[in-house]
Amino acid sequence: MKSVRTQLTGLLADREVHVSFELGNRVPLLFKIFGLTVHETVFKDTLGHLTDQSAWAEGLAMRVYTLAQLAFTTFSTKKLIVYYIFEIGRPINGEKYAVKALSSVAKALKLGGHRDLFKIFSPQLPHTWIEGLKESLADVHEDLVAQLLMKAKDEASQE
Repeated sequence: MKSVRTQLTGLLADREVHVSFELGNRVPLLFKIFGLTVHETVFKDTLGHLTDQSAWAEGLAMRVYTLAQLAFTTFSTKKLIVYYIFEIGRPINGEKYAVKALSSVAKALKLGGHRDLFKIFSPQLPHTWIEGLKESLADVHEDLVAQLLMKAKDEASQE
């Protein structure tokens, strides 16, 4: 049988946005209930139930909203939270949600705004984005090669 915590965080996957929103407001309470030694487990459990489907804009909005709420809970997960929010900025239309969430995280860290937060994490972000890009491009490898060959042919004919 699943734990109460897992059942509760499982509701984050609900396609009813108002359910995810209300639960996203309450997930930080789990960090107060459970001790510091379990925070990473609670975070992973929560993250595992938040959608990462780029086709579901409302779900992505709830993902970054919930992650931003978690930024006010514990210092040990703040770095992970920021990286997962930056990742959401990559899918189409995810940027506006990510900027709002990063502004909330910056507030939790007592920074000037999301740009200050970006400056702190910028040295490792290109690596994160490149890894995600490699995964995305692996699915369309043939199309990418064909487009690159066409582009090279066009450039050669213009010379």
